[in-house]
Amino acid sequence: MKKGIYDKFGEEGLKGGIPLEFGGENPWTEGYVFHNNPDKVFREFFGGDNPFAADITFVVQEKLHPRFKRADDNLIYVATIPLGKALIGCTVEVRTLDGRLLNIPINDIVE
Repeated sequence: MKKGIYDKFGEEGLKGGIPLEFGGENPWTEGYVFHNNPDKVFREFFGGDNPFAADITFVVQEKLHPRFKRADDNLIYVATIPLGKALIGCTVEVRTLDGRLLNIPINDIVE
């Protein structure tokens, strides 16, 4: 077994282990040693020295919606109602964000 590992991976294979395709369930067999500087790898990957003190900033832009507009925490739906119905009452159909159709009764005089 050791001769096969040596033939395939050389002396480093005997010292450090062999890759998964030739080994068991771990990415490397027992005895694998990382031969690089983990701080250097972190700096190269994330572009900084401190793996803890960095802030993440998200910039969120609100997209316009075809049926609703936002006013603080509220969603506003604007419906045009004929004057006669606005005076005597009616039902306004509102399609919700999740696609349901709500029938909203208008019982009071509206502007």
